[in-house]
Amino acid sequence: MNESTNSHIPLLSTITEFYRAFGIGTPQSDQFSVMRIEDQPMDKRRLMPLFRSNFYRLILFTSPGVEFMDSGRKLSSSGNSMYFAYPGKLESWQVIAPVVHGYAICFTAEFAQLDPQAGDFATRFPFFRFDTDNLSHFSAPESEPLETTAELMLAEIKNPTAERFDILKHLLHIYLLQSRRLFKECEDCKSAEDQRAALVHARFLSAIDNQLERIARGLSDEQPTVASIAAELNLHPSYLNDLLKKLTGSTASSIIQRKIILEAKSYLQNTELQVAEVAYQLGFTSANYFSRYFKQHAGSTPNSFRRA
Repeated sequence: MNESTNSHIPLLSTITEFYRAFGIGTPQSDQFSVMRIEDQPMDKRRLMPLFRSNFYRLILFTSPGVEFMDSGRKLSSSGNSMYFAYPGKLESWQVIAPVVHGYAICFTAEFAQLDPQAGDFATRFPFFRFDTDNLSHFSAPESEPLETTAELMLAEIKNPTAERFDILKHLLHIYLLQSRRLFKECEDCKSAEDQRAALVHARFLSAIDNQLERIARGLSDEQPTVASIAAELNLHPSYLNDLLKKLTGSTASSIIQRKIILEAKSYLQNTELQVAEVAYQLGFTSANYFSRYFKQHAGSTPNSFRRA
């Protein structure tokens, strides 16, 4: 998907735009920023609708309280977990706890001197791949080195000397290496079957995106179904459903439903399209059917959701 065909999904091109959209103030720069999550304003946006960004983020949680809803399932942060985001990643989340503790680090590829096109990029930074879980959990002792490095970055970014950004680049590199070590330890614990399931899940989500994009472009009027996506992936629908249920706890059809609702919410929040036009963009045969579908799965009518 891209911005031109999916204007209902904002592209936050800079760190400043992200801070403004989330309601968390002003970053230290548009190349790099670091902050304690508990220091974010209390009136920040607690429900972040679908968006994409043009930079990287590493979010270290030292307390639970955030649910990520961008991947067809809800992923909940724990007391010791890290969320990884990369340019172009489709994201949405909801802050559940009154106060969440941890560290949020944003940076551009240029600042970190990353080359996503390099042949070894996926090996060096496996947590920035689309086909891996972007939320890893680990123990408190394992998170301590990351917390120490984050505090060093917080102290250094306040330093007025000209060398501070050079030092921050080195500290960020250390942070990325520490994150990779923990991520690889988590991945190594997964069986070959679980790794295959994760890959199929990623391909399944990508197929939903592609089919919805075709509808939005006017190239198709067929909504994604378990059968159509299974055929695209050369898998039997029952096998696909069983695999996703075991991995995510949700059926394939439930994942499709949640994805459609997320897209619908984004249209309603970020465009002025009439409900009937939103229904058409998502492949529904009528506005009434779309309204019933939305109320069944979102708990309110489209118009009530838009006014909230």
